[in-house]
Amino acid sequence: MNAILRLVLSIVLFSLAFAACKHEPNIPVVVKLPTDPIDQPTGGNNPCDPDTIYFERDVVPIFTTYCMSGCHDEVTASGGVVLTSFSRVISTADVRPGDPNASDLYEVLVETDVNKRMPQSPLDPLSAENIEIIRKWIEQGALNLTCKPDTNPVDTMPIDTLPTDTTDTNTIGCNPTNISFANDVTPVFSNYGCIGCHSGGTVILNTYVGAKTVADNGRLVGAITHDPAYQEMPQGGAKMDSCDIKIIETWITEGTLDN
Repeated sequence: MNAILRLVLSIVLFSLAFAACKHEPNIPVVVKLPTDPIDQPTGGNNPCDPDTIYFERDVVPIFTTYCMSGCHDEVTASGGVVLTSFSRVISTADVRPGDPNASDLYEVLVETDVNKRMPQSPLDPLSAENIEIIRKWIEQGALNLTCKPDTNPVDTMPIDTLPTDTTDTNTIGCNPTNISFANDVTPVFSNYGCIGCHSGGTVILNTYVGAKTVADNGRLVGAITHDPAYQEMPQGGAKMDSCDIKIIETWITEGTLDN
């Protein structure tokens, strides 16, 4: 009798558990991965060298625009390759620093077989310019470098031509128009280390959809202008250069286009 009772109780408990679970919505959970120490870039405040490829400024925008969404982000990880951060690129994309031709990351870009080439058909291959950026980055050691672009034209103006009103001299000569998300906005995020921190969680800046979401609800501008109503960004750091802020504001004013 006890055995029968135990069997009945087991069936009842299983039924209750199934009933409680079967209607749960299948909602994917986005987990913010801890930042790997090697994701911290070096040389961030040094002037940009025109002959140097910088990971955050030059390489990340290519991955963000052509590789990550739906293929090589943390969720899809096609072929085990994840391109969301420096540490993930180095650990999953078979990069051989100093030797592009031995690096799968480069080889798949120049592959003549369309079935092996990345991005895969029917997407077009990367431009020769973008492929050269990846090649040169690997050749230079595949380093996690960043730099501070010269966005303050006032510094190069003759003394006698400086305006008498210097309340916002950083914006002198800064009049961005026709802003591109891939070519203008993403590099700003990269230069300030935003993408390394915001590739998951409630604020996502390494994809167009994520950036547009926080742009449309006012959170992006509020954070970078250090509006007291928002958590200031970069967190614990100085406000972005006013010209960089203007680039983002102009992108929003022009319709937050995916271009």
